[in-house]
Amino acid sequence: MLGEIKMLVTIVLLIAIGIEIFLGILSLKKDKAFEVLEARVRLGELLVFVLLILSPIITWNFRWYGLGIVLAFQGVIAIFKAIKNKKSVHRTRIRVIVKLFFKGGLLLFILMPAWLFPENSELRPTGNYGTKTVTYTWTDKIRDETFTPEKDNRKITVQFWYPTKDKQSNQKAEGKFPLIIFSHGAFGIRASNTSTYQELASHGYVVCSIDHTYHALFTKQTDGKVIPCDQGFMKEVNDLMVVKQGEMDQAKYNITQDWLNLRTADMTFCLNEIKTFVRDSNNEEVFSMIAIDKIGLMGHSLGGATAAAVARQVEGIKAVAVIDGTMLGEEIGIKNGVEQVTNAPYPVPILNFYNGASYEKIKEIKAIYPNTVAAVSQKESYQIVIPNAGHMNFTDLALISPVLAKMLGTGTVSASACMKEVNDEILLFFDAYLKDQPIHLPKQDIIVIGKE
Repeated sequence: MLGEIKMLVTIVLLIAIGIEIFLGILSLKKDKAFEVLEARVRLGELLVFVLLILSPIITWNFRWYGLGIVLAFQGVIAIFKAIKNKKSVHRTRIRVIVKLFFKGGLLLFILMPAWLFPENSELRPTGNYGTKTVTYTWTDKIRDETFTPEKDNRKITVQFWYPTKDKQSNQKAEGKFPLIIFSHGAFGIRASNTSTYQELASHGYVVCSIDHTYHALFTKQTDGKVIPCDQGFMKEVNDLMVVKQGEMDQAKYNITQDWLNLRTADMTFCLNEIKTFVRDSNNEEVFSMIAIDKIGLMGHSLGGATAAAVARQVEGIKAVAVIDGTMLGEEIGIKNGVEQVTNAPYPVPILNFYNGASYEKIKEIKAIYPNTVAAVSQKESYQIVIPNAGHMNFTDLALISPVLAKMLGTGTVSASACMKEVNDEILLFFDAYLKDQPIHLPKQDIIVIGKE
């Protein structure tokens, strides 16, 4: 599917450049009828583009806005020149070549969104419910915002996905549904696993995804304010990514625990807000749908560590899914450059996902690795390895922008097949522990998925 989309963008680009070369050659002949011919070609380009949009081939969205605007502008200018019927402007080869390079660069630029963010409609929610979403920005009145110089309270933006009566309805589904709270990874965003949220909501869950302000790539609050990721946090993450096993010191360890403390406080705050709104019968429909005694947590990467840590700290959590993340909350200190892991049994059922490269390293240190130690201590633990997946294959980025995802770390696995597998396993896991259905997961499973 993605290969076909890239081919479409390439064909559009080559045809557009071919037309510019054709017109450039004709313009050198000093033919007075050139303006009329150019107007016809420009109108033809625009007409073909409109027909492609009206067909299933191209969906009119931000990916194609630039091309549409340029074609419309060129068409208007060409018609205007033809109507004026002025003497043809003398064009030199140098002028034509410069114009061709300019037009080629412009076409590359305006088609970049379609190349970087190709359409991908392969993952659709499979449940019987429709899905609906709503966003809130909440202020934690007891915490100061440490990322800003001025004294103000920390604000957290959350987005909910929840079920509607059916796929054609916008009315909320009747009944009470389990709540699952998601935490994104470093530089992630609350929408990072939208396919997962929609899949869960379509099967009768309310999903709340948190934007960890200043840890997220950007946070768009409900008042329209956009807050970018903190540069200091970005530097800390980049510096710690190169730390090898046995090289951790107390200062570096303290940094990771500071990250975790901030995020667990965010998630706990959101959980408490939700409980308050549910208990106080808040007028917002999403809170009237939540079964507050059935709560699960999940997260990707650093978000997985957050979810796992909160499940240790907060009573009433029924299950946790850690998506390719290290459970930093299981670490209790540093000794000889190595993180020390608690031997206290992990309190709730847990599902761990691993990419292949990480799992090969983990096997060498499984006696001291937080996730594997916790898994041994919790009889209801499940480990899933996808050998040909990379870290970003566990998010929707690999679906939305394969080019960017590859730069950040993907494997050879089919992006859509990998996310479908992840979503399926997460649904089975939470169905078992939040809906009391039989568990259909093996204790450990290595899943090889086909290439893209």
